[in-house]
Amino acid sequence: QSECFVEPASVEIFLTQWKILQKISCTQPIINHLEVKIGGDKQILVDNSSVSGLFSYFLNEKAVPIMCIDECQGFFNKTLYPSKSSNDQSLTMERMCKLYDGDAWYSVKGNKGKRIGTQFAAMSLVGYTTPKMFLQKLWGRVVENKNGFADRFLVFCCSQGNVSIVDKEEYSSQLDEFAISSLDLVYEKIYAEHNCGDPVEYKLTVGAKEIYQKYIAQSAQEGHKSDAKVSKNALKLVLVLHVFYDRLKKAPDSTVGPVSREIPERTMKMAISLCSTFSHVKALMDLVSIF
Repeated sequence: QSECFVEPASVEIFLTQWKILQKISCTQPIINHLEVKIGGDKQILVDNSSVSGLFSYFLNEKAVPIMCIDECQGFFNKTLYPSKSSNDQSLTMERMCKLYDGDAWYSVKGNKGKRIGTQFAAMSLVGYTTPKMFLQKLWGRVVENKNGFADRFLVFCCSQGNVSIVDKEEYSSQLDEFAISSLDLVYEKIYAEHNCGDPVEYKLTVGAKEIYQKYIAQSAQEGHKSDAKVSKNALKLVLVLHVFYDRLKKAPDSTVGPVSREIPERTMKMAISLCSTFSHVKALMDLVSIF
């Protein structure tokens, strides 16, 4: 039996939007739905971005946490310009890169030099921000570091759009008639299936694997500086799409059953397209931040 490569599925993404009509918190769905569904006092949400707070989480929990930051400009500012105060130890860019890769995290405590920590410390990150100040003050510095930190993030900027009140009313009526009135139940089932037992492993079908290998080879020929990140992001995105679409298709009929453990060609193609979109958006943001 040939060996296979296993990649943990942690994702780091932040969204930028020019104008927010309604304040949306990224923490509320996790607290009110996902953690309640999983039960057992298991915590997924992490909103303490300090080194000590996050390290303490990994010592006490065995899950891959999600750090949610509604206004991530301050978080990035502390990461880029860390305080020298021992009382304000923010996550460094180096540690953030290691959390993306799922590296070990150990620390020596006490007079006897006892080592405590974990062999696997990975974290998903969701952050919201408005683009103007983020591009002008922070993202340029992230790119300038050239330490792999920027390459690990998926960036998407929501474009502005003017929708008439008539169209809004029509869209609202269509949503009211749709079989799924909320994605809460969809997310609940996804997290319950993947956080209530042993780790769940997925694999690509033969056709999907061939498409993936061709995409990676093409990326290398085009001279991507971060081929490793490109390959990882594509795998993580195809897993997210596969699980989400499977649950979304079952939701209208309340169909039960686990998600298929094999990811098909069609989903691999969609993930590659989405990964390319993220790459193009980030490249444009890199240029904007420089100028």
